[in-house]
Amino acid sequence: MDAVEALLVAVRELGLPLDHHVELVVHPVGLNWRQLHPDSRSRVVGLDESLLQPGPFRGRPVRLDELRSAVGALGRCNDGLAVSVTSRVHDAGGVFAGHLALMNLHPAGFTGTDELCDALRRICPAHDGLLLSSGRFFHYYGFGLLGQAAWTRFLAQFLMPCALVSPRYIGHSLYRGFCSLRLNQVPPHKATAPYVVRRVEAG
Repeated sequence: MDAVEALLVAVRELGLPLDHHVELVVHPVGLNWRQLHPDSRSRVVGLDESLLQPGPFRGRPVRLDELRSAVGALGRCNDGLAVSVTSRVHDAGGVFAGHLALMNLHPAGFTGTDELCDALRRICPAHDGLLLSSGRFFHYYGFGLLGQAAWTRFLAQFLMPCALVSPRYIGHSLYRGFCSLRLNQVPPHKATAPYVVRRVEAG
């Protein structure tokens, strides 16, 4: 199952009407700041660069029943660029409905997906979800729609164990006001299109 189908499974599990919208953003990918500054001293020297927030800060709204065709069209028109979905959901009238429970995982110290799924159950005990491989790391699509305060707590819960996420991802998400996850393959830096590896059952 690819990332677009995983997203559609998540919104079906939530019972969201097909006239609701998610946001798609198109952006370049390359080596990230942590890869460019792999050690502590390099990160001190590169501190100013770490504070840059290039965006995007707003995406193109896409109806849920038009999601797959929209991702395909954006990918064809923007070859070499990533197409990502944001966590923000809006209703048919454009009113904010909540955040999808999306998370970019950079797990450290885990022996396999069994341990990782157990950690996800403990952090998100109220709902099921899907674990996707993104190539180097993993994505999580939880079957939850979160209000603003609950979304902030969701980010904090993932950050506190210091073994599941990049703090930079959490920082970017808070600054921009949404989480985002890549949907397509963008060689050479993102050579794998994310795909489902496990279903995560609620704790």
